Amino acid sequence: MAITINGSGTVTGVSVGGLPDGIVDAGTLASNSVETAKIAANAVTAAKRGTGAILQVVPHTNTTNVAVTSSTYTTFITKDITPIAQDSRFIVVVTTGIYMSETGSQNHYGGGWTLSRNIGGGSITGLIGDPQDSNGPYGHFYYYHADKQQAAIDTRIGYDSPNTTSTVTYYAEGRPYYGTGNSITFGATSDTQMVIYEVAGP
Repeated sequence: MAITINGSGTVTGVSVGGLPDGIVDAGTLASNSVETAKIAANAVTAAKRGTGAILQVVPHTNTTNVAVTSSTYTTFITKDITPIAQDSRFIVVVTTGIYMSETGSQNHYGGGWTLSRNIGGGSITGLIGDPQDSNGPYGHFYYYHADKQQAAIDTRIGYDSPNTTSTVTYYAEGRPYYGTGNSITFGATSDTQMVIYEVAGP
């Protein structure tokens, strides 16, 4: 078919694929001319998604029990994530099974844990944690508890805006209320899981 330029300003006779590669630029396309149905699945990269979109999800599971019997905060799960965009927000969810016991002369016991992060091994920023006094954290506390042992499943949800594209490390650490005579084991009644969601900002 011959190519014809009509007096109305239209062109006929051009077959599919008949235009040379690279001839249609952004200025040639009319506003809103690309419909959703014309966009191939998975063609839109994470960086092009709008505010609030989930850019990536990084899960991690620790199947090892971590027992703590001293006043030193001990890490029981950790995971790195490299942000796709600098202005991203992060939602970090940690769930762990906890077993607590009293093995000394105390009549009560308990413990707690915190969720924190650092960037590239730098300074630590706490996101969320249990209250504590001069003895230790008491997110879980049992006063004059006859059995001197207790199990629970606990969850923390942290929100963070690190403002970086460098690797961010999220980790959870905990300890018993008393540094002696109390014990707390993370991952004892269920595995410890961490899921990090990167959400497009701002």
